Amino acid sequence: MPRCCDRLALALTALSSVLLAAVFTYVMAFVPGRAPGAYLTVFLAAYALHVVAFYRTSRTDPGRIPSDFTPTPTTCVERKRSDRQAFRFCRKCRVFKPDRAHHCDRCGRCAMRMDHCCMFVGNCIGAGNHKFFLLMLFWTAVACGVIALAICDVHGRYYPRSFLLSLFAESRVHFGTVALVAGTVSVGIGLFLVFHVVLLAANLTSIELHEKRGFSCRPQYRNPFDVGLLDNVRSVLGRRPWLWLVPVRDGGKPHDL
Repeated sequence: MPRCCDRLALALTALSSVLLAAVFTYVMAFVPGRAPGAYLTVFLAAYALHVVAFYRTSRTDPGRIPSDFTPTPTTCVERKRSDRQAFRFCRKCRVFKPDRAHHCDRCGRCAMRMDHCCMFVGNCIGAGNHKFFLLMLFWTAVACGVIALAICDVHGRYYPRSFLLSLFAESRVHFGTVALVAGTVSVGIGLFLVFHVVLLAANLTSIELHEKRGFSCRPQYRNPFDVGLLDNVRSVLGRRPWLWLVPVRDGGKPHDL
């Protein structure tokens, strides 16, 4: 896909985020009886964290291969399907690739611990920004969920006998539309987040999950990067649990396996 399409997708994603926040603020200002302030407070906090995570996912380098990297049997544990240990070399970047590094044709470079290339943020998802990507999904799902819940809660209290009819009545159809869109986005992104959390728990990337099918037929196959649930999570989110939901680095090594 051309890079211009990536930039367009990135711009549309950012614009959609801003519009959704603006519409929700408008709806909360004119909703009957005004929504409880807690909804708006939680939404603004979640939205702010979403914006920071989105920016850092888009602008943070996913991880470059060190210029002085030299493969050795102890630094490369991945094996080919022929069970022959081999050093991986990128002919396009002209460098040896460490385990879990892959070349992205769209970005024209190799990325450490590459998961996938995301057109909606215009960047690869790798060791350097994987945490920010997960938090972007999490806080987007939370923010959209708060929007849907706030609108449905207020209308449920003011129109308990005709909830759906009142929500999509001609004079309030914009309320129902916003709630429907936000709820759908929250559920969709939430399910996508669950998929990535399952991969995180097993210390797998999306690419490795696809490649795993070629190894799964072997008896006694074991993921060489699985170091236990807690260490798997720490390798991406950091060593300090109180910073796991904050889009900042905690000083740990981003390339830990």
